[in-house]
Amino acid sequence: MHPLETFELMSFVLEALVFILIGFSLRGVVERIDEAGGLDPAMGWAVLGVVLAVTAARFAWVFGADAMMVVLHWLGPRRETMGWRQATVLNSLERDLDVEEMTIFFPRSE
Repeated sequence: MHPLETFELMSFVLEALVFILIGFSLRGVVERIDEAGGLDPAMGWAVLGVVLAVTAARFAWVFGADAMMVVLHWLGPRRETMGWRQATVLNSLERDLDVEEMTIFFPRSE
């Protein structure tokens, strides 16, 4: 497995665990709300407003980022040539190094 795939898998598993823990705690929260006499209508509207605002912000962010990519693509690529530093970083990001290959560049000290 490549390091990026491992990171993506770990990220997925940790997010799943977080949602499981939220689900476990949600049952207790709902029970305490029922014991307290239910949800106050003003609090219900506030919760609904927050959920709608977060949802709208998420859609605005996703579609805004997509629109920005379209605009940047429409404007065209920059005509500047890439310097040696940018080329080195780009090359290192594009290339997958195995452990055996890394020992060539970073020899083990014995």
